[in-house]
Amino acid sequence: MLRSPIPPPALRTIFAPDSVSKPTQWPTSKVAREKVKRVLSFMRQFGIDPHTSDAVVDCDSIKGHAFRSCTPCLTASRACGGGFWSVEQRRMMQVDELLQLQGMSPMRVDTRVVAEKELLHMIGSGFTQTVIMRLFAKMLPLAGIVDGVVDPYVSELVLCE
Repeated sequence: MLRSPIPPPALRTIFAPDSVSKPTQWPTSKVAREKVKRVLSFMRQFGIDPHTSDAVVDCDSIKGHAFRSCTPCLTASRACGGGFWSVEQRRMMQVDELLQLQGMSPMRVDTRVVAEKELLHMIGSGFTQTVIMRLFAKMLPLAGIVDGVVDPYVSELVLCE
């Protein structure tokens, strides 16, 4: 069994700090754009300021759901569609941000060697790196492959119990 859950980082940490000042970039699809506008209207009705909310809109889902401080599962088809629309950033998420959602550093991925559509498909098809790292930190000692592994998310040595 894995140790206690680790709180996820704030969504704001993956966005470039200066990107909020740019004009709104609506989704290209009319249907997706209407879903985003409906969610924004709903947020205002409940007294939530969309310009300061760290919510994302899953504008490719059937109804267009909003999620505050988290995102739904990033699938291959969802990633190929551009991922999620950031309410605070007023735009679709970018490739670097989708990589970070999967726990990967954009600095370690050479995005020039593959077409963007293929890269988005790979990002959506991949397992979240942080989950895999935690599983290996627990499984390798239990399998007797190593004596102990440092779980990078709890900074403790995980020993075979």
